[in-house]
Amino acid sequence: MISSMTAFARSIKKGSWGELICEIKSVNHRYLEINLRLPEVLRDMEVTIRDLMRASIQRGKVDCTFTLVPSNEGNVSLDVNTNLAQQIIQAEELLLQVCNVPSSLDTQALLRWPGVLQPKLEERSHTEEEVLSLLSEVLESFSASRKREGRALTEFLRQRLKDIEIYVVDIREILPGIQLQYETKLQARFNEAKLELEPLRLAQEMLLVAQKLDVSEELDRLSAHNAEVLRILDKGGVMGKHLDFLMQELNREANTLSSKSINAGMTKAAVEIKLLIEQMREQIQNIE
Repeated sequence: MISSMTAFARSIKKGSWGELICEIKSVNHRYLEINLRLPEVLRDMEVTIRDLMRASIQRGKVDCTFTLVPSNEGNVSLDVNTNLAQQIIQAEELLLQVCNVPSSLDTQALLRWPGVLQPKLEERSHTEEEVLSLLSEVLESFSASRKREGRALTEFLRQRLKDIEIYVVDIREILPGIQLQYETKLQARFNEAKLELEPLRLAQEMLLVAQKLDVSEELDRLSAHNAEVLRILDKGGVMGKHLDFLMQELNREANTLSSKSINAGMTKAAVEIKLLIEQMREQIQNIE
Protein backbone atom coordinates (compact mmCIF):
# COMPACT_ATOMS: atom_id res chain seq x y z
CA MET A 1 0.00 0.00 0.00
CA ILE A 2 1.25 3.48 -0.84
CA SER A 3 0.96 6.60 1.33
CA SER A 4 0.36 10.20 0.37
CA MET A 5 2.54 12.94 1.81
CA THR A 6 -0.52 15.15 2.32
CA ALA A 7 -2.44 14.50 5.54
CA PHE A 8 -3.75 15.99 8.78
CA ALA A 9 -4.49 14.56 12.23
CA ARG A 10 -5.44 16.05 15.60
CA SER A 11 -6.20 14.74 19.06
CA ILE A 12 -6.59 15.98 22.64
CA LYS A 13 -5.44 14.51 25.95
CA LYS A 14 -7.14 15.76 29.10
CA GLY A 15 -5.89 15.64 32.67
CA SER A 16 -6.08 17.47 35.96
CA TRP A 17 -3.44 19.83 34.62
CA GLY A 18 -5.64 20.84 31.63
CA GLU A 19 -5.72 19.89 27.94
CA LEU A 20 -2.82 18.95 25.68
CA ILE A 21 -3.58 19.26 21.96
CA CYS A 22 -1.42 17.68 19.27
CA GLU A 23 -1.79 18.49 15.56
CA ILE A 24 0.23 17.00 12.69
CA LYS A 25 -0.06 18.12 9.08
CA SER A 26 2.18 17.50 6.10
CA VAL A 27 2.74 18.36 2.45
CA ASN A 28 5.01 16.90 -0.18
CA HIS A 29 8.78 17.32 0.10
CA ARG A 30 11.83 15.58 -1.35
CA TYR A 31 13.01 14.47 2.07
CA LEU A 32 11.70 14.32 5.62
CA GLU A 33 11.55 17.76 7.26
CA ILE A 34 9.96 17.98 10.71
CA ASN A 35 8.98 21.37 12.12
CA LEU A 36 8.16 20.93 15.81
CA ARG A 37 6.41 23.53 17.96
CA LEU A 38 6.37 22.75 21.67
CA PRO A 39 5.37 24.64 24.80
CA GLU A 40 8.38 25.38 26.95
CA VAL A 41 7.37 22.79 29.51
CA LEU A 42 7.79 20.00 26.90
CA ARG A 43 11.04 21.29 25.44
CA ASP A 44 13.11 18.56 27.07
CA MET A 45 11.07 15.93 25.18
CA GLU A 46 11.90 17.30 21.72
CA VAL A 47 14.44 14.59 20.80
CA THR A 48 12.13 11.81 21.97
CA ILE A 49 9.20 13.26 20.01
CA ARG A 50 11.29 13.67 16.84
CA ASP A 51 12.57 10.09 17.07
CA LEU A 52 9.04 8.75 17.41
CA MET A 53 7.93 10.74 14.38
CA ARG A 54 10.88 9.63 12.26
CA ALA A 55 10.05 6.01 13.02
CA SER A 56 6.58 6.55 11.52
CA ILE A 57 7.20 8.99 8.65
CA GLN A 58 9.75 8.67 5.82
CA ARG A 59 9.13 11.70 3.56
CA GLY A 60 7.28 15.00 3.61
CA LYS A 61 7.36 18.45 5.17
CA VAL A 62 5.69 17.79 8.51
CA ASP A 63 4.42 20.39 10.99
CA CYS A 64 3.76 19.05 14.49
CA THR A 65 2.30 21.41 17.09
CA PHE A 66 1.64 20.76 20.78
CA THR A 67 -0.60 23.24 22.56
CA LEU A 68 -1.11 23.20 26.31
CA VAL A 69 -4.30 24.69 27.73
CA PRO A 70 -3.95 24.75 31.53
CA SER A 71 -6.87 24.11 33.82
CA ASN A 72 -7.87 26.39 36.66
CA GLU A 73 -6.92 23.62 39.04
CA GLY A 74 -3.56 22.10 39.74
CA ASN A 75 -0.11 23.51 40.02
CA VAL A 76 -0.09 25.67 36.87
CA SER A 77 1.32 29.14 36.26
CA LEU A 78 2.05 31.31 33.25
CA ASP A 79 5.34 32.38 31.71
CA VAL A 80 5.93 35.44 29.54
CA ASN A 81 8.38 34.97 26.69
CA THR A 82 10.08 38.32 27.07
CA ASN A 83 12.56 37.70 24.25
CA LEU A 84 9.75 37.13 21.74
CA ALA A 85 7.81 40.12 23.06
CA GLN A 86 10.88 42.36 22.64
CA GLN A 87 11.37 41.13 19.05
CA ILE A 88 7.73 41.92 18.22
CA ILE A 89 8.09 45.43 19.66
CA GLN A 90 11.29 46.05 17.68
CA ALA A 91 9.65 44.78 14.49
CA GLU A 92 6.69 47.13 15.01
CA GLU A 93 9.00 50.10 15.62
CA LEU A 94 10.78 49.37 12.35
CA LEU A 95 7.48 49.20 10.43
CA LEU A 96 6.32 52.46 12.02
CA GLN A 97 9.46 54.17 10.72
CA VAL A 98 9.08 52.73 7.22
CA CYS A 99 5.29 53.02 6.79
CA ASN A 100 4.69 56.11 8.92
CA VAL A 101 1.48 54.79 10.48
CA PRO A 102 0.23 55.05 14.11
CA SER A 103 0.97 52.21 16.48
CA SER A 104 -1.82 49.69 17.11
CA LEU A 105 0.10 47.43 19.50
CA ASP A 106 -0.89 47.45 23.15
CA THR A 107 -0.11 45.16 26.09
CA GLN A 108 -3.20 43.01 25.61
CA ALA A 109 -2.51 42.53 21.91
CA LEU A 110 1.07 41.60 22.74
CA LEU A 111 -0.03 39.01 25.29
CA ARG A 112 -2.40 37.45 22.72
CA TRP A 113 0.47 37.01 20.27
CA PRO A 114 1.17 33.24 19.80
CA GLY A 115 4.05 32.17 22.02
CA VAL A 116 4.31 35.30 24.16
CA LEU A 117 2.16 33.94 27.00
CA GLN A 118 2.89 30.29 27.75
CA PRO A 119 1.57 27.89 30.37
CA LYS A 120 4.14 26.61 32.80
CA LEU A 121 3.78 23.48 34.85
CA GLU A 122 5.69 23.45 38.08
CA GLU A 123 5.74 19.65 37.88
CA ARG A 124 5.51 17.82 34.57
CA SER A 125 7.00 14.39 35.28
CA HIS A 126 3.60 12.71 35.51
CA THR A 127 2.56 13.94 32.01
CA GLU A 128 5.47 12.52 29.96
CA GLU A 129 3.76 9.18 29.37
CA GLU A 130 0.55 10.99 28.44
CA VAL A 131 2.42 13.16 25.93
CA LEU A 132 3.92 10.13 24.18
CA SER A 133 0.57 8.33 24.26
CA LEU A 134 -1.09 11.34 22.65
CA LEU A 135 1.62 11.56 19.99
CA SER A 136 1.28 7.85 19.17
CA GLU A 137 -2.47 8.26 18.85
CA VAL A 138 -2.10 11.21 16.45
CA LEU A 139 0.60 9.46 14.42
CA GLU A 140 -1.68 6.44 13.99
CA SER A 141 -4.51 8.66 12.76
CA PHE A 142 -2.05 10.60 10.60
CA SER A 143 -0.74 7.39 9.01
CA ALA A 144 -4.28 6.18 8.34
CA SER A 145 -5.09 9.48 6.65
CA ARG A 146 -2.01 9.17 4.44
CA LYS A 147 -2.97 5.63 3.45
CA ARG A 148 -6.53 6.64 2.56
CA GLU A 149 -5.17 9.33 0.28
CA GLY A 150 -2.64 6.80 -1.04
CA ARG A 151 -5.43 4.41 -2.05
CA ALA A 152 -7.12 7.19 -4.03
CA LEU A 153 -3.83 8.04 -5.73
CA THR A 154 -3.28 4.38 -6.60
CA GLU A 155 -6.65 4.17 -8.36
CA PHE A 156 -5.90 7.43 -10.15
CA LEU A 157 -2.55 6.12 -11.44
CA ARG A 158 -3.94 2.72 -12.45
CA GLN A 159 -6.63 4.37 -14.56
CA ARG A 160 -4.09 6.60 -16.34
CA LEU A 161 -1.81 3.65 -17.02
CA LYS A 162 -4.78 1.76 -18.46
CA ASP A 163 -5.61 4.72 -20.71
CA ILE A 164 -2.01 4.95 -21.93
CA GLU A 165 -2.00 1.27 -22.83
CA ILE A 166 -5.22 1.74 -24.82
CA TYR A 167 -3.51 4.45 -26.88
CA VAL A 168 -0.46 2.21 -27.36
CA VAL A 169 -2.69 -0.57 -28.73
CA ASP A 170 -4.47 1.90 -31.01
CA ILE A 171 -1.17 3.13 -32.45
CA ARG A 172 0.01 -0.44 -33.04
CA GLU A 173 -3.17 -1.13 -35.02
CA ILE A 174 -2.94 1.92 -37.29
CA LEU A 175 0.85 1.83 -37.74
CA PRO A 176 0.95 -0.59 -40.74
CA GLY A 177 -1.64 1.50 -42.56
CA ILE A 178 0.32 4.70 -41.87
CA GLN A 179 3.50 3.18 -43.25
CA LEU A 180 1.70 1.91 -46.39
CA GLN A 181 0.02 5.27 -46.89
CA TYR A 182 3.33 7.12 -46.64
CA GLU A 183 5.10 4.73 -49.02
CA THR A 184 2.28 5.13 -51.55
CA LYS A 185 2.49 8.90 -51.27
CA LEU A 186 6.26 8.79 -51.71
CA GLN A 187 5.95 6.60 -54.81
CA ALA A 188 3.40 9.01 -56.27
CA ARG A 189 5.82 11.90 -55.76
CA PHE A 190 8.53 9.98 -57.59
CA ASN A 191 6.10 9.40 -60.46
CA GLU A 192 5.06 13.07 -60.59
CA ALA A 193 8.71 14.10 -60.75
CA LYS A 194 9.24 11.49 -63.43
CA LEU A 195 12.00 9.87 -61.41
CA GLU A 196 12.53 6.28 -62.27
CA LEU A 197 14.51 4.50 -59.61
CA GLU A 198 16.02 1.12 -59.95
CA PRO A 199 14.10 -1.55 -58.03
CA LEU A 200 16.99 -1.96 -55.58
CA ARG A 201 17.25 1.80 -54.96
CA LEU A 202 13.49 2.07 -54.53
CA ALA A 203 13.57 -0.78 -52.02
CA GLN A 204 16.33 0.99 -50.10
CA GLU A 205 14.35 4.25 -50.01
CA MET A 206 11.26 2.42 -48.80
CA LEU A 207 13.31 0.69 -46.10
CA LEU A 208 14.61 4.04 -44.86
CA VAL A 209 11.05 5.36 -44.74
CA ALA A 210 9.89 2.27 -42.82
CA GLN A 211 12.72 2.69 -40.30
CA LYS A 212 11.93 6.36 -39.85
CA LEU A 213 8.26 5.65 -39.21
CA ASP A 214 8.81 2.59 -37.03
CA VAL A 215 7.86 3.38 -33.44
CA SER A 216 7.51 -0.21 -32.25
CA GLU A 217 10.47 0.19 -29.86
CA GLU A 218 8.93 3.30 -28.30
CA LEU A 219 5.61 1.49 -27.91
CA ASP A 220 7.35 -1.53 -26.37
CA ARG A 221 9.15 0.69 -23.87
CA LEU A 222 5.95 2.56 -22.99
CA SER A 223 4.29 -0.78 -22.22
CA ALA A 224 7.33 -1.94 -20.24
CA HIS A 225 7.41 1.24 -18.14
CA ASN A 226 3.66 0.93 -17.54
CA ALA A 227 4.14 -2.60 -16.29
CA GLU A 228 6.95 -1.48 -13.97
CA VAL A 229 4.80 1.27 -12.47
CA LEU A 230 2.05 -1.28 -11.81
CA ARG A 231 4.57 -3.64 -10.21
CA ILE A 232 5.76 -0.89 -7.85
CA LEU A 233 2.18 0.06 -6.95
CA ASP A 234 1.42 -3.57 -6.13
CA LYS A 235 4.59 -3.85 -4.05
CA GLY A 236 3.78 -0.80 -1.89
CA GLY A 237 6.09 0.98 0.53
CA VAL A 238 8.15 4.12 -0.09
CA MET A 239 8.18 4.63 -3.85
CA GLY A 240 7.76 8.33 -4.72
CA LYS A 241 11.27 8.88 -6.10
CA HIS A 242 11.20 5.64 -8.12
CA LEU A 243 7.86 6.53 -9.68
CA ASP A 244 9.07 10.04 -10.48
CA PHE A 245 12.02 8.55 -12.39
CA LEU A 246 9.68 6.26 -14.36
CA MET A 247 7.52 9.26 -15.30
CA GLN A 248 10.61 10.84 -16.85
CA GLU A 249 11.24 7.67 -18.87
CA LEU A 250 7.61 7.50 -20.00
CA ASN A 251 7.73 11.14 -21.06
CA ARG A 252 10.91 10.54 -23.05
CA GLU A 253 9.27 7.75 -25.06
CA ALA A 254 6.12 9.83 -25.60
CA ASN A 255 8.22 12.73 -26.94
CA THR A 256 10.01 10.43 -29.38
CA LEU A 257 6.67 8.98 -30.46
CA SER A 258 5.33 12.47 -31.10
CA SER A 259 8.41 13.55 -33.08
CA LYS A 260 8.05 10.54 -35.43
CA SER A 261 4.34 11.06 -36.03
CA ILE A 262 3.17 11.97 -39.56
CA ASN A 263 -0.48 11.04 -39.09
CA ALA A 264 -3.18 13.08 -37.34
CA GLY A 265 -4.47 10.06 -35.42
CA MET A 266 -1.00 9.10 -34.23
CA THR A 267 -0.21 12.70 -33.27
CA LYS A 268 -3.42 12.96 -31.25
CA ALA A 269 -2.66 9.68 -29.45
CA ALA A 270 0.89 10.83 -28.65
CA VAL A 271 -0.41 14.14 -27.25
CA GLU A 272 -3.00 12.33 -25.10
CA ILE A 273 -0.30 9.99 -23.74
CA LYS A 274 1.84 12.99 -22.78
CA LEU A 275 -1.11 14.61 -20.99
CA LEU A 276 -1.79 11.41 -19.05
CA ILE A 277 1.88 11.17 -18.04
CA GLU A 278 1.85 14.78 -16.85
CA GLN A 279 -1.29 14.13 -14.78
CA MET A 280 0.45 11.17 -13.13
CA ARG A 281 3.66 13.10 -12.56
CA GLU A 282 1.79 15.86 -10.70
CA GLN A 283 0.08 13.37 -8.40
CA ILE A 284 3.25 11.34 -7.82
CA GLN A 285 4.81 14.42 -6.22
CA ASN A 286 2.47 13.71 -3.26
CA ILE A 287 3.47 10.05 -2.85
CA GLU A 288 5.82 9.15 0.00
